[in-house]
Amino acid sequence: MTLNKHTQLSGIQPLQILAIAFSVGGLLSWWHRPAVRWRPIFIFGGCVGLFGSHLLYFVAMSVAPAAQVVVINYTWPLMMVLAAPLFRLPGSRWSVRVLAAAVIGFGAVVTLVWDAQAQSSHAIWGWAAAFGSAVIWCGFSMAQAGFKAFGDCPLGPAMLLSGVLSSALLLASGGWITPTLADSGVLLLIGLGPMGAAFILWAMALRDGDAQWLGVIANISPVVSVALLTMLGIAEPSAAVVPGTCSVSWSPGTRPSLALAPKMIW
Repeated sequence: MTLNKHTQLSGIQPLQILAIAFSVGGLLSWWHRPAVRWRPIFIFGGCVGLFGSHLLYFVAMSVAPAAQVVVINYTWPLMMVLAAPLFRLPGSRWSVRVLAAAVIGFGAVVTLVWDAQAQSSHAIWGWAAAFGSAVIWCGFSMAQAGFKAFGDCPLGPAMLLSGVLSSALLLASGGWITPTLADSGVLLLIGLGPMGAAFILWAMALRDGDAQWLGVIANISPVVSVALLTMLGIAEPSAAVVPGTCSVSWSPGTRPSLALAPKMIW
């Protein structure tokens, strides 16, 4: 989801988008697993993962070029491939290919940032925020995959708490705008889709699937995102963005073992 300073939602601020979308998605997620007992520590952890990663992502989008932010943010699948052995997930291990892929992927990010720095040196804080968002989302996802109690905890309360925090920050800044009917429909769809059903499906995949393979599969996202940003005129392709995106997307594809591929596919 690429919502940022370029959004067409009648000037609605990112915090307001988060507040409404998290609230809608939270109600949907709570309905999905209403009978599961939740624990406050897991709700807090979920809130850190959901709210923290999205807040940093929007901060990054507000001060740095969109294409570079997307590519840097989408290093989280590569981080998942590297982190899986630390959580001792079944079938996960490091290999020369995996470590080489990490060098290629993160090397591409460094090249991308170095190229953009010459044009926009003030964007370094945006890149740092994008990378921080990736780290938080990777940690949140790996916690869901590696700790059964956390993975079984419903996301609804954490998403609703994230909505409350977004609303509090928004009201403190005085930025609330009454959405139009059309904007309300878009915000509802965001809450039901990318910030509702998508989170439910992601949690299910992490709980029942292979985290390393999920990291590999998720790497189609930066290519699609950068392509859409370019088509919409929000970002411009450059000699660094195109190969950087391809390198980050390809790098986790050197999966150490194909043994669990049928399990993930079926």
